[in-house]
This record gives sequence, structure tokens and C-alpha cells, in this order.
Amino acid sequence: MKTSLLAWLILPLALMAQGRSFYAKVEPYETYEIKAATSGLVVSVQKSLEGKLVSQRETVIKLDDALEKSLLALDKKSLQATRERAEALLAAAKIKEENFKDIQSLKTKSKFQKDTEEVNAISARISYLQALEQIYSLESQIAQRVDTIQKKSLEAHNRYVYKIRVSEGDYVNAGTALMDLMDISQAKVVFFVSEEEAKSLPSKVLYVDGKKGEAKIEKLYRVADSEHVSEYRVEAVLPSAKFFSKLVKIELKDE
Repeated sequence: MKTSLLAWLILPLALMAQGRSFYAKVEPYETYEIKAATSGLVVSVQKSLEGKLVSQRETVIKLDDALEKSLLALDKKSLQATRERAEALLAAAKIKEENFKDIQSLKTKSKFQKDTEEVNAISARISYLQALEQIYSLESQIAQRVDTIQKKSLEAHNRYVYKIRVSEGDYVNAGTALMDLMDISQAKVVFFVSEEEAKSLPSKVLYVDGKKGEAKIEKLYRVADSEHVSEYRVEAVLPSAKFFSKLVKIELKDE
């Protein structure tokens, strides 16, 4: 009886010395839910990319941007015309300012004539400044249209296309989920440890399925998890996996 009791007391200490083990699912390093930044009709979807790693930059989903491109072309023409008008107004303003300077000291000109020339010079300068304001407004509008056009082409680059959520002919609003992309350049496992284990974690070595050194701890949360009560979330990074979602055994051992 005494021998059994002693063994029962020694066993946890032996387990603590060996280190605790966990089972965790191998997940992609990051998962991104791509949402529409603007509304529009879906005109093109490359469904063939679903379930594939896209190495080169490719457009996966495209929204109709014909109206924006048409308005952009008109804005560019308007901007060019406004710039030319601003140049002419500036030249006219300079002439009227010179005219005012020329008669300002002439005693042969009445006060009314001098005031009139001054008003003409000021009016010309105001017209030029108004043209500049129109130019700034058009430049801002063009930048917004370019941004909208870019946002209507949803691309993937060095990402795994996990799921495409829309089809051609769908109309989407801003905020609609369009597709899920994943970064599979690395893998990640998540497990939870006690407070004591969290404190000793820096001195531990992680073994994954019995292999040392494959996993590196990236994050240790200092606030206990809301679901795993009194336990702390640990995220460890692994080399990229050929297949994800499989369970692996994680062991914490002394160096």
C-alpha cells in the first residue's frame, strides 16, 4: 500500500520533468477573408484557381468597372482643359497687374481709373485661383476613381485560394465576403498552457511528433483564454506543410 501511494505521488513529478504533451491541428500561417471594398456586378471569376497556390499575381475576381473608366477618361480631359485655362488666366492676370502698376503713379489718371484697373487685376487673380481650385478637385476625383477601379480587381499573389464565395452575375455590396486566401508559406499550431508552464516556456524545447527544433514559439498571450479557462494561448510556427489540418503531438521538454 505504501509503495503504491509513493508511486502515485512520484508519477506527476516524473511527468513534469519529462514535459507535458499536447495535440494541435496544423493550420495555415494566416487566413484572410477578402471583402468587397465597393459595390458592383461580378463580371469575371477564375473558379479554376480555387484550391490552388497562386505564385504569380493574378486577378481572381473582377467587378464591373466600365462606368468608372468612362468617367475617369472624361475627368482627365476636363483636367487638361482646366490646366490650359488656368495658364491663360494666369497670363491675363499678370498683364492686368502690370497695367495697374503702370498707371498707379500717373497723375494724368483719375482715382476712378486707377481703382478700376486694380479691381480688374484682383478679379483676374481670383479667376486664376478658382481655376487652380478646380484642378485640385479634379485631381482628387481622378485619384478616387483610380482607387475604385483598382479595388474592383481582386488579386491573389503568393496565396492559396481556399474558397471563392461569388459567381459571375452576382451583385455585391461593399463588405460582402468574396473569397478566402491563405498564407501557407509557413504553418502554425495553437495550444494552451497553464500559468506555471507559461512561466517556464522560454526554457523549454518544442518537439513536434518527436522531432526537435521544427517549431518556434511566436506568441504567448499573457491574458488567459476566454474558452480555455485559466490557460494561456501559445502560437508556434512550423515550416510549411504539404497537407494542413492534421493533428500533431507537441511536447515541451527541458533543453
